[in-house]
Amino acid sequence: MKLLLLLFLMAHFSLFALNVKDFGAVGDGVHDDTAAIQRALDLAEAEESKFLAGHSELPPWGGHGGHGSSGLVFVPKGTYRLSRPLVFDRHHLLLRGEEGTTLVAAEGQDLLYLHCINRAIVEGIRFQGGRIQLNVYTDNNDMSMIRVENCAFEDAEQESIRAFNAKAKEWRGVPPYLVHRAEGKPPVLEVNPEYDAAPQLYPNSTIFTVYRSEFEGSGTFLCGGSDQFVVEECVFRRVGGTRPIFHNSGQTNMRRVHCSYRGAVAGGPTEWMTREPYDGRQENYMGADVVCVEDSVFECEAGSPLSFLRTSSQPNYCNSGIRILNSRFQQAGAPLLKFAPGSLVNLLDVRGNQLLDDAPSAVAVFERVPTREEIDREIRFKYFDVAPMELQFKFLIDGNVGFDEALPTSLQAFRCEPPSSEALAQTDVRRWEGSQWPAAKDFSGAVIRPEFAKFATEDQAIQAACDQAKDGDRVLLPGRRLAIHRPIRISSGIALCGEGTALLVAEEPTMQSLVRIEGAGDTLLEDLAFADAQIGVDVQSAGGRHLFRNCLFLDQRNTGIRAEQSPAAVLVTDSLFFAYGGLRTNAAHTEIRRSWMCNHPLAENTGFFENFGGELLAEYNLFVPILPRVDIGEYRSRSEYEDLLCENNLRWFDNHGGRLFLNCNRIGGEFGGMTPVYLYGHHATLRFQGSYNWFGNYYTRRCAVYCHDAPRAVLLQSVIFNLEGWLGPDAPYNVMGRDADTDQDIPLLLLPQIHASAILFYR
Repeated sequence: MKLLLLLFLMAHFSLFALNVKDFGAVGDGVHDDTAAIQRALDLAEAEESKFLAGHSELPPWGGHGGHGSSGLVFVPKGTYRLSRPLVFDRHHLLLRGEEGTTLVAAEGQDLLYLHCINRAIVEGIRFQGGRIQLNVYTDNNDMSMIRVENCAFEDAEQESIRAFNAKAKEWRGVPPYLVHRAEGKPPVLEVNPEYDAAPQLYPNSTIFTVYRSEFEGSGTFLCGGSDQFVVEECVFRRVGGTRPIFHNSGQTNMRRVHCSYRGAVAGGPTEWMTREPYDGRQENYMGADVVCVEDSVFECEAGSPLSFLRTSSQPNYCNSGIRILNSRFQQAGAPLLKFAPGSLVNLLDVRGNQLLDDAPSAVAVFERVPTREEIDREIRFKYFDVAPMELQFKFLIDGNVGFDEALPTSLQAFRCEPPSSEALAQTDVRRWEGSQWPAAKDFSGAVIRPEFAKFATEDQAIQAACDQAKDGDRVLLPGRRLAIHRPIRISSGIALCGEGTALLVAEEPTMQSLVRIEGAGDTLLEDLAFADAQIGVDVQSAGGRHLFRNCLFLDQRNTGIRAEQSPAAVLVTDSLFFAYGGLRTNAAHTEIRRSWMCNHPLAENTGFFENFGGELLAEYNLFVPILPRVDIGEYRSRSEYEDLLCENNLRWFDNHGGRLFLNCNRIGGEFGGMTPVYLYGHHATLRFQGSYNWFGNYYTRRCAVYCHDAPRAVLLQSVIFNLEGWLGPDAPYNVMGRDADTDQDIPLLLLPQIHASAILFYR
């Protein structure tokens, strides 16, 4: 009986979106809508499909599965009262509301729990009340992506968003809840007794984005750790309360956020962000602990002083960086940064900020000033004994208006000079504002859905819908697996989108491309996944701007996107790549933001992103290399792979004569690193700033930047490099070049076009 009901519901509702009102939700703020919304979530998870990416005959790479389609659960405007937590315990979810959509949690209960999630998008929903409003557990799944956009969070009792994993002693993830399902009944959550007993917390292997959202109340707004936690264009209004405001670890980037604090109470927070142990548990020493704030405002009312951050009081504050740039602060007399005894950040970059108070405030105050002997012997990189380092601490403090920039005498030796205006001008790539890119509002014409029942194959139905579309129209595909026998041709000027995430799979892996864009207008591709084929999307359009948003590129043998007909601009945002290559382009302007990159295990001797002549900006991305010949523990060749014809001389970016700007990325991982950048041609420029790079590898050129030709300009600024390869103390920039006469690699030491400021190299 249950199976028949499920088949009926799938036939009736699941062609496109799942509207919770079709499942009995009322949305009047009075009725209990929990069961109805849960039924929609259950059906969305029932129809998701997966594609096994990175398949290979080489052990242990049997595929990196879990990526594919997902249904869309739509919650129309209304107030939906919940009596228990909503639960989603599969892999992919797109949950979307609209203006006026509100979910109200029961007192003391979580509102929405995502269990072992791979990818989730939550848009346009107001969360009210409850213990934890969005509780996310990924089990540290690689390539997890979470995005929260255009949402509001009000009056959480404990936390608005929580995204911490707990770790058992044997490096096993421990979820906060156990999910029990009985046939015909909704899921039941049981508090996991092992969770509170787990000895440590550690960051998710996740890119977690919170975008254009608002937070208000006295609970903690953001609590968790991710390899990349990106917070952009958000508003936070803290009112009283004693809990921390932000408690983040891993790598956290904040841009254009506005934070205000009022109604201070006794025992309330003394800083915006804390790095102290959480719930009595220490965070695991894993990877970087980096925070970067840009173009933001933090203000507190008089008599309620708040510093921005207090460093952890634990010793060995490893792999750490703090960057605060071009922001405004109302401190009420508190210092910007406070350093706990025994801790010292590795890289400190504080520039171009303005104090809004009349009285001056210090940039940094040390609760106990470390002596030089303590710095040399006690406050040091955690793995110093197994991975000696050079240049352990670097402080770049410059151009802050109203702040006292002085440092204790014992730290003066670590101060750096800022980069020159000439080096900045030579390497600049300006970010385009959102209004310069195509957006949903530009495609407000007809909405066209393929009529699958009228055609023999799914790709024929999709092609007919695309042929029918005119400039400004939107072709909408269902969030399920779709078989493609020949490339779908679309004219630029239309949008191709999924309702949910539509998975387009090439029936023949040798197919040249899945989608081909023709014409000269703008295009939007959103909520789509492309699997197999040589190329995912082939942009055969000259001119035009092309936006890819929430797109997945899986197992393309050539590249995910090819755009080599001189388009005006390409933007890839909130997307995922697991392919031989990510993007080949000669666009005048290209941007890659908030995306996850993972190379196919058998890719070799190539750049993942290739820029030919234009300018390319890559920021807030997460790069994880997969090199199958490498022992994960030692980053050396496995003996069973010695005869494998697979060079693995890989790099993330090949820049052929253009301008390349890398900002606040996380590059590398425990699977062995790749050379970040290759530069070709004498006109190439590079600015590499604000990033963390983890591990080099024996099978790559062991340097930060490799110059095939002498470039026009290179600027390395405020970057932490952890490189297996080391060119020696006479090569502080770790830039390697090619001798054109001998075709041999040489360290580049004295080229005047190579500049660096506040760079850390571990070896």
